Amino acid sequence: MRPILQLNLIFSFFLSATSVTFRCTTPATCQGMIGYVSPNTTTLSAIKDLFGLEEVYSLLAANSWPTSDSNRSIKAGSMVRIPFPCSCSSGTGISDRTPYYTVKMDDGLDYIARTIFREFVTYREIAAVNNIPDPDVIDVGQELWIPLPCSCDDVDGARVVHYGHAAAAGSSVGQIAEEFGTTEATLMTLNNGRILDPKDLQAGEVLDVPLKACNSFTVSSLLVPNGSYALTANNCVQCSCNLNDLGLKCTRAQGVQVTNWAQCPPTQCGNLSLGESVNLNTCWCTICDYAGYNERRILIVLTNQSMCTRRNADAGPKVNIKIIIGALSGASGLFLACIVFVFLIKRFGKRTNDSNNNVKAFSLRQCPTKNVKAFLQNYGSLAPKQFRYSELKRMTNSFKDKLGEGGYGDVFRGKLKDGRLVAVKVLNNSKGNGEEFINEVASIAEQVMNFPTSNAARRIGRGFRFVRETSVPVKVKIRLDSSSSVATNVMTATSEL
Repeated sequence: MRPILQLNLIFSFFLSATSVTFRCTTPATCQGMIGYVSPNTTTLSAIKDLFGLEEVYSLLAANSWPTSDSNRSIKAGSMVRIPFPCSCSSGTGISDRTPYYTVKMDDGLDYIARTIFREFVTYREIAAVNNIPDPDVIDVGQELWIPLPCSCDDVDGARVVHYGHAAAAGSSVGQIAEEFGTTEATLMTLNNGRILDPKDLQAGEVLDVPLKACNSFTVSSLLVPNGSYALTANNCVQCSCNLNDLGLKCTRAQGVQVTNWAQCPPTQCGNLSLGESVNLNTCWCTICDYAGYNERRILIVLTNQSMCTRRNADAGPKVNIKIIIGALSGASGLFLACIVFVFLIKRFGKRTNDSNNNVKAFSLRQCPTKNVKAFLQNYGSLAPKQFRYSELKRMTNSFKDKLGEGGYGDVFRGKLKDGRLVAVKVLNNSKGNGEEFINEVASIAEQVMNFPTSNAARRIGRGFRFVRETSVPVKVKIRLDSSSSVATNVMTATSEL
């Protein structure tokens, strides 16, 4: 039979028995974090074991330390950010069945709460979650769940990571707000009822501090606090949060031991590696972005992002850099109609026989600008479909049925093999080198390719059409018109032949 420790708890002014759990009104699970101050010199491995973390890398990531620093020594009094899973229910948030502490000789609940876990929990909270009827009696070797404070609530309409911060003696709410990039009013609201004097906090007073965080547009569960990083995809991908613009950047992890896989799967988007980008113009760039992983591979996707939005982030309300404009469905549903505009310059020159007009891959060497080259070179699996000039002639019955005139040329009726109606436009007056045209490509492609729930939008996103004929410059437009006429999207691309 295990020896039983008789605990004589001394209740005094200094014994805090009030709850330090954080308010959490949204039933959910998320990532929590506390700022643990080590009472003595120790190692990352010892802290990992104390808080039940699977890997030292979790601590390195949360504190933005190099992945090669796994043997880092922690001096007494040093602060270490501890990440852990959080669960919310009944209006409060606590760590989700972690960490567990094994009772040692001479341990008491108050000692465990105050000294070992640095007052991020009270003895009463430990007793409550572990169904201990008498806090004076615990067993040596008994495993205790330590309910650390956390929350999953958004703050001011934004996703954040709630950070448990132990105040230093004499610090103020205003100082802490400035240190963590929030406001005094926000801290007072989150910690309503726990702060006795906002201008003179007691040493060890635990505050709920919202950390701004980077979130992924492709992986909703990925939320990284500012100034830190996260390892995901079995330690193959490292996603960092930029403190300046809260931009999440994912790259291939280096120097980290891979788990569950013999080696990391490929992470290429055509000629771009994960995390690499290429500028389309002054405001838009294409990025090889992380989109999650499964049992066999790492998912990646090309996304377009607005650099102008990021540069102006501090000038006004934050704008989602991924502008999503889809075709809106009416009561009768959404149908897809593609209109292909083909622009030909004034001088055609002599065409060779249609049978010699071989359709080849888009020639990057013949792009009018490097922006066009970059755009097409890096679209990987979304490579444009190409048509022979002879196919265009068949579509339009040799350009016989004229629909009317538009900017720069005449429009002719045509039909694709699958029956979809098309319109072909012959360009009579061309100017410029295509810069404004590819700008439109980048903007509209970004709008439809990142519409995750619309099949129609996905089909449009893959609906580029290109035409190639020797010595004939061609420009093509594809148009989607909704049945309700609510929204019209135009996606454009260019091919210099």
